[in-house]
Amino acid sequence: MKSKHPQLFKEINYLECDVGWQDIISSLANTITHEIERIATLDPLVVEGIYAVQIKEKFGGLRFYMNHSTPYIDGAISLAESMS
Repeated sequence: MKSKHPQLFKEINYLECDVGWQDIISSLANTITHEIERIATLDPLVVEGIYAVQIKEKFGGLRFYMNHSTPYIDGAISLAESMS
C-alpha cells in the first residue's frame, strides 16, 4: 500500500491494524490521494504537507489520523471509520 501511495504514507513506518482492515484502508487511501491530487491542481506546494501520521485499531474500530486535512478528507475518514 505504501508503494501505491508514497506521498500519503511517507511518515507511516507500519500499520497498527490487522490484515482484515486493508480493503477499507486501501479504499480510503485511494479517496484521499485523489483529493490530494485535486488540491495539487490548485496549489502544488500544499500537497507536500498533507499525509497520514497514524493508522491503528482502537476499541475495535479504525482510527486514521492526518497531519492536515480538508472537509472532504475528514468525511472520507469518518465514513471509513464507520464502516470498520
